[in-house]
Amino acid sequence: MEPATLRAITNNQNWCQRVAEIHQVETKLEASYWCSKDPMPTFFPNLVTLNTSATQALLEEVIPVQDSYFVKDCFAALSLDSLGFTKLFDANWYIKKALPPLRQRDGVQISEATSAEGLAEWETRWRGEENYTPIYPSSVLDSETIRFFTAESNGQVAGITSFNDTHTLGIYNLWGDPALFSALIGHLQTLYPNQDIVGYGDEQEVQRLESLGFEILTPLTVWGRFA
Repeated sequence: MEPATLRAITNNQNWCQRVAEIHQVETKLEASYWCSKDPMPTFFPNLVTLNTSATQALLEEVIPVQDSYFVKDCFAALSLDSLGFTKLFDANWYIKKALPPLRQRDGVQISEATSAEGLAEWETRWRGEENYTPIYPSSVLDSETIRFFTAESNGQVAGITSFNDTHTLGIYNLWGDPALFSALIGHLQTLYPNQDIVGYGDEQEVQRLESLGFEILTPLTVWGRFA
């Protein structure tokens, strides 16, 4: 496994673990996979493979036979159709080295959600709906490792979540006008000047970030089974 890919996967596993802790979901970490013992919040996997030792035969022993369940196959190596799963999407890991930093764009206002009201507004704008069970309760603001940012300029708006696991800075929930993505990434680089930025995204997100100097890494696949 490439070191850059391993760093991206590790950040993602730590991110899932942190969100599980916020929601008081019990988890288990094995040599080849991480999993939750209870349902995770919307959009989060129940199981994340950590290396290619997480074979389909092994997962058949781990995955419950009933109920909704979601698997992040970090190596796009599995075929879970026989277990009743549907491939939800393909994606790629990516990384941006700390240097060189992106140039800041003039005229962009960047704000951070630091209150319960601000966080609720951020999640509503990200999700594009009014009625939902929050993924990010106000208690998430007690964690210095997780931050929520919004960029605005001339009616354009975009947002991002960052997660610092001390080794890398993970970016998640990138949404809004792509013209503002560089401003968000550049802002994060000013806050964490020595941190490489990692994450994953679908083909569209990957193409947009590649134009900003991100290196596109290996593929992954997300599978889902619905009750």
